[in-house]
Amino acid sequence: MQDPAQSIVPPQPYHMPPQPPCVGQMPNQQIPVGVPLANLSQPQEARIVIIKFGRTPTAAMCPDCGFRGLTRVHHEARSDTGIIMCVLCIVFWPAMFIPLCVESCKTTVHHCGNCNRTLGIVKPDCCD
Repeated sequence: MQDPAQSIVPPQPYHMPPQPPCVGQMPNQQIPVGVPLANLSQPQEARIVIIKFGRTPTAAMCPDCGFRGLTRVHHEARSDTGIIMCVLCIVFWPAMFIPLCVESCKTTVHHCGNCNRTLGIVKPDCCD
């Protein structure tokens, strides 16, 4: 009879065979998630445009609907305006309502003129 320790064969390493590339994929190329395979054969050029929004309507392109034109602007009192009001209340309470009347003390929100998507937000000038 053989010794059981001598009859054990060490396991052989398992190597996976190489997979053939997918349709439209070059070897060693990773497929981006969420991109259809039809678009992989054409090189994509990414363009990033930075727009400096201000207090007035600005020419911009909406990334959702592709509308090119002036943004729709509205001014709203947010927490920054409330902080300014609290400081003015402590310093000189009759002046605490001035930030509600001055647009530069409010947050300016830019929306797409077509689909109403928010494109940019400008904080109050005094909070920079």
